[in-house]
Amino acid sequence: MRAGTLETAALSVTCHPSHGFVISAIVDRASGQNILWNPPNAPLADLDGQIGPPGAESIETFDEGILAGGWFGMFPTAGLPGSRSDLWMHGEAPRLPWVVRDATATSISCSVDLPVSGFHLERVVQLDGTRVTVSTTAVNQSGGPRSITFGEHPCFRRELFAGGRIVLQSGSHGWVATPEQPEAARFAGDQPFLWPLVPLTTGGVEDASAVPMFPDARQDHLVLKPAGSRLVVESPQLGCAVVIEYDPLAFQHALLWQHFLPPGSPWPGDVFAVEPSSAPGCTFDDAVAAGAVRIIGDGESIRYWMSLHLERSASSRP
Repeated sequence: MRAGTLETAALSVTCHPSHGFVISAIVDRASGQNILWNPPNAPLADLDGQIGPPGAESIETFDEGILAGGWFGMFPTAGLPGSRSDLWMHGEAPRLPWVVRDATATSISCSVDLPVSGFHLERVVQLDGTRVTVSTTAVNQSGGPRSITFGEHPCFRRELFAGGRIVLQSGSHGWVATPEQPEAARFAGDQPFLWPLVPLTTGGVEDASAVPMFPDARQDHLVLKPAGSRLVVESPQLGCAVVIEYDPLAFQHALLWQHFLPPGSPWPGDVFAVEPSSAPGCTFDDAVAAGAVRIIGDGESIRYWMSLHLERSASSRP
């Protein structure tokens, strides 16, 4: 199954089981707008089941041959492999074709067996009115314990949220990750902050909750420790807010990726992502340093969920 569309009166949701089970589009029927970002000529063809080389090479293969934007799951590692030469950027799961187990007008269930880590994954996308919920179950069938991190990666179009704000509950804090592109960094690397005021490379601080009106060529990662399990992204253009809620036991961290047409991008990406994660940071090394790697024994399982819905009222603020 190359693509499946779930529909209600409010939303249309397009899933691609054969391409990492990515959700490529969540279309608001009232405006006709896809709230998710896709790169130009997004590569949504069937994946061939080969996950490619691990380590640093896995970054290039993902960015140039797999990334279709949208919303995808990261498992059994979230983010970059760091110093590890035996791990893949964002894990094995988004690099593989999934098998459809069941599909209705408002839900689709798929599964995949991960060839290296030995996990069996089942993932369900459920549409209910204006809410999209993704639930994942991972079972370790490898024959031994496995160390994992995991997360969700919804990508948003900056221009659709321009002039809006990313709202976290009071008391949320974090730090600026070491820049991947120092020349494109707006925020000062390795600096702590109390959301939303984040230190700038030029000195002083800036309100990082504001989605800029124009692409400013920044490339930044802000590591977040939200005070709660509800995040809000406002869209003045749509006249509503996208509300992200997630499993508070599974996801105690989040990553804010800002990529507003920086120089040297592998694609013209004017995009940001708010990524609930099981561990803080951008790399597996960060998770190890924080003591946030999870150990799943043989035969054991882990379950988690995230939802995204549209709210057109002031109650969308935490």
